[in-house]
Amino acid sequence: MTAATQQHTIWLWLDGVFPRRISYFLFLKGLVRSPEDLRAGITTKSNLTVVPVSIIPLEGFRSSDPNHPYPEGSSSPCMRTLDVASGKSTFIHESTSILFYLEELYPESPLQPSSAIERACVMDLIGTFNLVTLDTNYFLRNTVPEHGMVMGLQPEHQTRAAALNSKGHEVKGLVKFQGWAQRNGFQTTGWLTPGMAGPGMVDLIMAASVRFIELVYGIDILEDKDLRPLAEWYVRFTALPWWAGLEDQGNGVPNVLAFGRKSRAAWTKQTGEYPPQL
Repeated sequence: MTAATQQHTIWLWLDGVFPRRISYFLFLKGLVRSPEDLRAGITTKSNLTVVPVSIIPLEGFRSSDPNHPYPEGSSSPCMRTLDVASGKSTFIHESTSILFYLEELYPESPLQPSSAIERACVMDLIGTFNLVTLDTNYFLRNTVPEHGMVMGLQPEHQTRAAALNSKGHEVKGLVKFQGWAQRNGFQTTGWLTPGMAGPGMVDLIMAASVRFIELVYGIDILEDKDLRPLAEWYVRFTALPWWAGLEDQGNGVPNVLAFGRKSRAAWTKQTGEYPPQL
């Protein structure tokens, strides 16, 4: 099958961390022209449709387009590929799988290197960073009661020791990630994706997580002194021409995520202290 015989629909909750990966990809790839187009679901390809979705408390995801209702039981992002001739639909649910499928489908303006060994290094970095996000998640579970409860951890079972242990492993993992990136060209190009002169797959995947945690929880996961090269990289990424229109509109955090900063147990950057119960 070719792209011309397929129709692709991506449902995106634009405020989420994993949908952010897809949004950044669409901009870097030239598949959307502006933040306004993204929010309206307009792409540069006739066979690619983006459907923004919202979260309704106690109900779940709701599609903005009645012609493309949200697939029942799916998370966000979610992509459906429809074979026009046969009518067969195939669903892809994981953000990384969606990214690499779209990269192959639309090979122009590549976001990964052509070299097989450099592509292997790309997967090394993505895999390592995905492991770091697990430590970040455990840190948040033990500092934000609401987040912990969503993940099945009651506030009385949150512990300071677990939070500090997770934070330590997060920093250790990021230092490892940074070192691998430096050995693969980061020091020369200023970008994390091996074999690329500009931002690519590794960059957009990491930037999505850094921004989400920064926005929702007020936490800078790159603040450790040993992570200065990554902190400087993030500043470069936020200077990309579409960033301000997408991320810096002053609209605040959606209500469904507002607990992140408001929680009395959230990490306090100013003091570096945890609440008494931790």
